[in-house]
Amino acid sequence: MDSHQTPPTFEMPKGACDSHIHLIGPHAQFPLARERLYTPGPATLQDLQHHQSRLGLERAVVVHATPQREDCAYLLHALRNAPSRLRGVAPANNATRAELLAMRSLGVRGIRLNLETGGMRDPRVAVDALQRAARQACDAGLHLQLHAGNELLTALAPAIRRLPAALVVDHFGRLDPAAGLESAGFRNLLDLVGGDRVYIKLSAFHRISGQPDYEDLGPFVRALARAGERRLLWGSDWPHPQRPPQGRGVSDKIDPYRPEDDGRCLNLLHKWLGDEKAFASILVHNTQELFEF
Repeated sequence: MDSHQTPPTFEMPKGACDSHIHLIGPHAQFPLARERLYTPGPATLQDLQHHQSRLGLERAVVVHATPQREDCAYLLHALRNAPSRLRGVAPANNATRAELLAMRSLGVRGIRLNLETGGMRDPRVAVDALQRAARQACDAGLHLQLHAGNELLTALAPAIRRLPAALVVDHFGRLDPAAGLESAGFRNLLDLVGGDRVYIKLSAFHRISGQPDYEDLGPFVRALARAGERRLLWGSDWPHPQRPPQGRGVSDKIDPYRPEDDGRCLNLLHKWLGDEKAFASILVHNTQELFEF
């Protein structure tokens, strides 16, 4: 399942963490939900360990995968088996405070509200969901992770600033590189990351970039680092799930993972930052603080 990985051209700092990966267990042991948007193949804890060893990474944050819906069995299984190396993000659902506290004891540190995958665009509906999930997270001592389109994220900015819980924004805030550094959507991200409660994941380069070499993301990374280096995280989105072509119904046929070179992405990030201290902050210190490694 693993594509070619370019070796890092620098010495990886000790404790480096990939803050956005997914784990899918063998389907017979950890079945996927019937109602799902795609059917990924297995991506196990052993696969992750092999992948990370090739890149010199020591830690990872397991983000609950949407095809598992509300079933956190494999997430919790992985956390029990690698408590010093893994932390988790569970789905924002109807779990009770007691259930979330039990998950927290195993290493869950956040819950994720995914508005983008479901196509949510209505700010009024989104604000209600955001506030409800933030209260749920805060009550259990967790942070909230948000995946939302850039336009919706901009509309939600006033509500985000009033949230009771720390917030992690997925995948560059789904910025549009073609819109430029002065776009309202990117200026909003700079404002959010310049505060003390919002983190932004520099994750899933392939989902954001309009260029095959991802070089169009460099100016945005540098601007975000200048605005709030201590509020940036890096994530690969390994094993790089991709939804099937629109219109194809979900079946048991496995949808292949995207062949992505995470080593090359790490080299790009290192080059763009041009600062070992900033790189260590993003790969080690920020994740260590937020996820309590």
